[in-house]
Amino acid sequence: MIALNELNTRLLQVYGAICLWKFCKVFDIRHKDIDTLLSHLVSICIVKSLPDWEQAGVQITITGRGDGLPGDIVSIIPEELMDTFTILIEYVIEIGIVDMYGDNTDLPFDFTHHCIDILTRYGIDAPDHTILVRYNNPSGRVWGNTISKESLHEILRFYDIDLVI
Repeated sequence: MIALNELNTRLLQVYGAICLWKFCKVFDIRHKDIDTLLSHLVSICIVKSLPDWEQAGVQITITGRGDGLPGDIVSIIPEELMDTFTILIEYVIEIGIVDMYGDNTDLPFDFTHHCIDILTRYGIDAPDHTILVRYNNPSGRVWGNTISKESLHEILRFYDIDLVI
């Protein structure tokens, strides 16, 4: 298993988003609202206020917080993938919010490993995390510090992901 314990929580959130992106890419699942969700998730690395970031996530179409998926998203997901897609979104979102207002736990790592398990179940390789380790900057804090927008764009280019941030 890859050493995700090398990553702070912000970067684990980015890694989870990359897992979701990879799943969507393999199964050719594309929608502007999925891109909006992915952009929001990776933006955790550049925002100063985590509570503001968390609240912004409630405002997007796909919240992953038990609200269900909009009909136009449901219509593009193969029926046999619907449950997996839904739970993958929930796992990815939990990475960044599970410890937001409480103690620091191992739950962000656990949810990240659940994402990897889903990819593995479908024969999808887990994303390489070495570029993320380069930007890890915990400074004694589990959440880590922000990185520059340019650094986030470099990370996304590494994975060949084109998102508006």
